[in-house]
Amino acid sequence: MIAIPFALYNTLIAPELSVTVHESQMWPIHFPATPTTLPAVLDGSFGDPSITVIGTTLGPRAVLAAAQIAQIAVLAAPAVMLSVAMKHALDGSPFAPAVPRWFIIGGVVMLVAGGAESILTEIGNVLAASEVYPIDTTSSTSFALGESAHFQLTFPWWPLLAALVCAALAAVFRHGARLQEDTEGLV
Repeated sequence: MIAIPFALYNTLIAPELSVTVHESQMWPIHFPATPTTLPAVLDGSFGDPSITVIGTTLGPRAVLAAAQIAQIAVLAAPAVMLSVAMKHALDGSPFAPAVPRWFIIGGVVMLVAGGAESILTEIGNVLAASEVYPIDTTSSTSFALGESAHFQLTFPWWPLLAALVCAALAAVFRHGARLQEDTEGLV
């Protein structure tokens, strides 16, 4: 919760925005020392795909802010799952019904937010870069959204794997709860 205001400030309000570009053909020969029109590239180098831009509109900033919030959710989900499991373990009921439920919820959050973060980051970067490097439909060397070299939406595998691990842990904890009930019935 503490990181969300910082992420929103850095993407929505801060004058400078860090954007990742994919192709070297998008780079101009020289960056102006002080930009005269906005949006403009403030800083960048040929060896680094990350550039700093100023003056971008709210659209790319909002998409990048949503990506930041999704990333925070992905980072917070394992912490919440672990804290719920540890709380119930300290209370003496490590196989409480809430534990597998939170593992399933955390797996779904990691699956949805992990995929959304990757896709939203790519869309936000492309939108911001298209403002800095205007689309020219008459030239084949300009930045164009339809070209696959510039705009590549890929869904990463790790959210799916993380969700499967969470589902497996939920199944283990459900099985542990059944075993605990069986042993309590014997005593």
